[in-house]
Amino acid sequence: MPMLCDSRAVSGAAVTTRRFTVHVAGFEAGFACRADQRVLEALAATPFCAPSRPMRPDLKIGCRRGGCGVCRVRVLAGSYETTVMSAAFVTQGERSERFALACCLYPRSDLVVEPARKPRPAAGIASAADGDGPSPRDPWPRSPGE
Repeated sequence: MPMLCDSRAVSGAAVTTRRFTVHVAGFEAGFACRADQRVLEALAATPFCAPSRPMRPDLKIGCRRGGCGVCRVRVLAGSYETTVMSAAFVTQGERSERFALACCLYPRSDLVVEPARKPRPAAGIASAADGDGPSPRDPWPRSPGE
């Protein structure tokens, strides 16, 4: 069951036909997203994040099911609903601060979002995203001694 966030109820028929514009903070261009479409799905279907685009938002695509946290965003403006998200990536408190996973995010109005990576776990605590330790491709390099 989707979680309603700062939104008005929308009937099923109206949800599938409504289209909204999603903007990524810091970028003038936006992309269209239907009310029955996940924000990440709409983003992936547009040239907005094409590798050839020199200035593209830092929104990543991972598992597409709410389990990896790669597509974590903060909704700065607009109404939305979410489906179930891993509490490891979006806690209940963060949900109230409008954090969500773009793969679980459905617009109910035009939205403005910004990428919001989860802070790195404390030193010595491995996560599924980090593996067992530092690697040459580690997106969050560690300081010496960690």
